[in-house]
Amino acid sequence: MLTCLLNDKNQVYNGSKCLEMEPVIVVTGKPATPNRYKSYWIQYLLAFNFGYFVYYCMAEDYSQTYDFVFFFMTYALYGVYLPAYGLKCLSENKPTDIFVVWQCGLSTFHLMTSLFTIITYYNYEKLCRDCLDVFRAGHEVCETTWMTNDITIELDNCLQLPDEDACLCKHGLAILVSLVGIMTTYKVSRVERNTNTVEAIQVSDPAVLAQILEQYVENV
Repeated sequence: MLTCLLNDKNQVYNGSKCLEMEPVIVVTGKPATPNRYKSYWIQYLLAFNFGYFVYYCMAEDYSQTYDFVFFFMTYALYGVYLPAYGLKCLSENKPTDIFVVWQCGLSTFHLMTSLFTIITYYNYEKLCRDCLDVFRAGHEVCETTWMTNDITIELDNCLQLPDEDACLCKHGLAILVSLVGIMTTYKVSRVERNTNTVEAIQVSDPAVLAQILEQYVENV
């Protein structure tokens, strides 16, 4: 085979005779794992963030304009810009470390805050029930004990407690969004196997092809 290649630039030996040789494509390396599956998780996160934003706007009564502005800016940065930045890094094959760190940190903080709010809500509701007889007697302040500590419960604060279903729905959705964010960071940061870059060269020179074949035989 090498004799045909070296003697005739357009022929290759097939075992019995020399044949005309077409340009050859030589591929080295391993195929890179596509990032589209990772980008799907970020797209899911964007959808959950938008759903949470819409629900929160419908459920909350923003009597002060700056309250809504603050919430909107938080959503724009945390719910839109950060995931969009992650998508950009994946599409351009850039490191996603910044996205992973910030998204995981903020999602974890959001998760812990929501859980703490639910726990605090039920504890305060229990204290209000314990003071129910005192409030019915016409008193607006109740002295009670919580975890060996003496605390004061006011009637106005108990009356301002939100509905239980509304509280669970709002913070339950927040917990779901936080879990999706944490799972997204895990999927994006996960290192896949066989992610080497594919390199391809077109060989039409028989002498070069002969050298490639010789190197291949030596490496086997």
